[in-house]
Amino acid sequence: MKLNKEKIKQIFIGIGKCLSILLLLVAIVAGVLWGNNVAAERVCQKMEITVHRVDTLAFLTPELVLSDIIKAGMDAKGVKVDEYNSYDLQKMLNNSDYIEEASCVFLSNNVLNVNVKQIIPVMRVFATDGSSSYYNAIGKRIDASLKFHVDVPLFVGVNLADTAAISDYIRLANYIIEHKELYGYVTAINVKDADNVIIVPNVRGHVINFGNISHGSFDNKFAKIKQIYKEVIPHSGWWMYDTISVKWKHQIVASRRNYRKAPLPDFSSDEEDEAPDIASITIGE
Repeated sequence: MKLNKEKIKQIFIGIGKCLSILLLLVAIVAGVLWGNNVAAERVCQKMEITVHRVDTLAFLTPELVLSDIIKAGMDAKGVKVDEYNSYDLQKMLNNSDYIEEASCVFLSNNVLNVNVKQIIPVMRVFATDGSSSYYNAIGKRIDASLKFHVDVPLFVGVNLADTAAISDYIRLANYIIEHKELYGYVTAINVKDADNVIIVPNVRGHVINFGNISHGSFDNKFAKIKQIYKEVIPHSGWWMYDTISVKWKHQIVASRRNYRKAPLPDFSSDEEDEAPDIASITIGE
């Protein structure tokens, strides 16, 4: 059988391609083996910790994170890279009370890069069981400790078992934080019961009975407070009333200090708040 020059040329081209592929595979295998050997000898030089946070609520520091990592026995410095489980460290940090998100990755220079996002508390709670804790916007609880202090709305008398109520408190705390004029106005929120949530303002002399907070928005109730501060208090004085209530529909009820309180109207937590006519204010006699 005779082969012409064109067929011979095609055969040699095919052989050349096969050899190229074979050499490439050999190079890849050799590279992997060499990389594994190098990785087996790599030792972590240090842990580089970066904390992402909001400056106005900054309490988490790289030193605090490193301290907790060391306490957990997960310090990577001096440990071989292929023997250290960075995923376990990441999992541990994500389970931390004060961290919202963490990532842990070894860099090419044998440094373990740890990035954490600080949790942002929106309220502090003094519970009925005597405990104290912070909550973030999605309800993650952080035990209060001497490690940090955050200036956020303070809620007193909270039943930690009532998770639905805690969601309402978080909603109110977020509202206060989002409105700068309220953030400086509210000193604390005292939870008497579901229908009597008491706001303690930084203006001494009286408190605000905010009523039930599980229904509707807070706009109208705070509008009522602004209304009585603008149209009544300047004439009566800050010490005339001990309690101003905005819990009832269409009414602002204020009780005079050391006087008998006015009869309270029937209250239904299902009633929607509406801005009242200032003439409807009831004053205790």
